[in-house]
Amino acid sequence: MAVLLPLIPLVELASQLGADLAGDEFPAILAAYYPARAFALIGFALMFYQFVIGARLPIVEKVIDKRANLLKSHRTLGKWGGVLMLLHGVLLLIYDLYEAGQILFNFGKLLGVIGLFLILAAVIAAWWFKPLQFKYDTWKKIHLLAYIVFPIIFVHAFLLGGTLSQSIPTRVMFSAMFAVYLAIVGFKLFGPSHKPGARKKKAAAPAEKAASTAQSGS
Repeated sequence: MAVLLPLIPLVELASQLGADLAGDEFPAILAAYYPARAFALIGFALMFYQFVIGARLPIVEKVIDKRANLLKSHRTLGKWGGVLMLLHGVLLLIYDLYEAGQILFNFGKLLGVIGLFLILAAVIAAWWFKPLQFKYDTWKKIHLLAYIVFPIIFVHAFLLGGTLSQSIPTRVMFSAMFAVYLAIVGFKLFGPSHKPGARKKKAAAPAEKAASTAQSGS
């Protein structure tokens, strides 16, 4: 299912590519334009999966895999998603320079650039956590940027995405992903872990661990 989901927009993209190839001319720059669009579609799906498996949802950990394995997948998806988003941005900037001789900016592209820089910050913090000697609190704050990035990229895609504008299934898929993202954010903000009783248990856990360590030491 995870592999098939991104195929929905990629099939539409392939049909658009086929129409261009069947035309009288096929500019060489489209060799960068179409991969850039494909990277964005796949990268968005990977980012979505990263949220789903990294949210520590009980049903996900029960049905899919153990938390430790999910954490590894979460990191991998985040890194590859960031790389694909970076390639998407670079290739489309090259396309602008080739077509117009300059980088054309509008609100949609501005959102894309902001999202790209935030993604890179989160990826760098995750990839080079040890070499850069980040404190845990610093890493966590940077890591939370991903929750801001997703809605920014979602709006960017709807404003500029050629595949979304021409494909109803793709728009439905992206909208469904965003709805799940909102549900995950709601769960993280207002879920069981934020109830008063859960907070007391969390606060008691370190104290119990300290007491146990002290008893074993004595």
